[in-house]
Amino acid sequence: MTVKTAQARINLANIIESLLGYPITKVGSNGVLSSSDDNYGPKGDVKPLYHINSDNSILARAQKRKDLLLIKQQQNIETILAKAMGFCPDVASNKQPDADWIEHFIALCEDTSNESMQTLWAKILTGETLNPGTFSIKSLQTLKHMTQREADALQKCVSLCAYNEKDDSHFILLGFYKNHRCSIYCVKGIKCR
Repeated sequence: MTVKTAQARINLANIIESLLGYPITKVGSNGVLSSSDDNYGPKGDVKPLYHINSDNSILARAQKRKDLLLIKQQQNIETILAKAMGFCPDVASNKQPDADWIEHFIALCEDTSNESMQTLWAKILTGETLNPGTFSIKSLQTLKHMTQREADALQKCVSLCAYNEKDDSHFILLGFYKNHRCSIYCVKGIKCR
C-alpha cells in the first residue's frame, strides 16, 4: 500500500467517524486477508472488511448520527445568521421578509458548511431583509445544489453581464472586435430581475 493510498484511507476513516460518531476498524485481528471461503457470505458476496467499532445497537448508532447531523446543521445556521447580522447596514427598512421565505431559507442553507458559501447565504439573507422579494425560492434551491466551483464560475459570468435598458434584460458578453465599431456577441433570452 502506498503512502497516498494510506492517506486516502485515513481521510475516509476520519470522514466516517465524524459522520457516525464511531471509529471504523478492520475485521480480524491480524489484518491479513486469506483466500479461504470465510471471506464470502452465504450468497457468494464478499464479507465487509471493515465494521463500525461500537457496542451500541444500530438504533443507538442511528440516533447518534442524527444528533450529530442536527448539531452540525444548527452550527451552520447560526454561523450564517451571525454573518448576515455583520453584513446588514443600519438603514431604515419598513418591510420584513415573508415568514415562509425565511423557513425555506433556513431549510436550504442548513447543510452548508463551506465558509465562502456560508458568506454567500448570509449576503442573500441580508439582501432579502433590506428588500423583500429580491431572491426567489427557486434561485435559492439552485444555489443549494451548487458547489463552490460552480458558484465561482457563475460569479465570473456575472462580471461579464451587461444590461439592456430597451427591454430591461441582462446578457452575457462573449467577445468583441476592436475595429472602429464594437461588435458584441451575446447570449439572447437571459432575463434577470
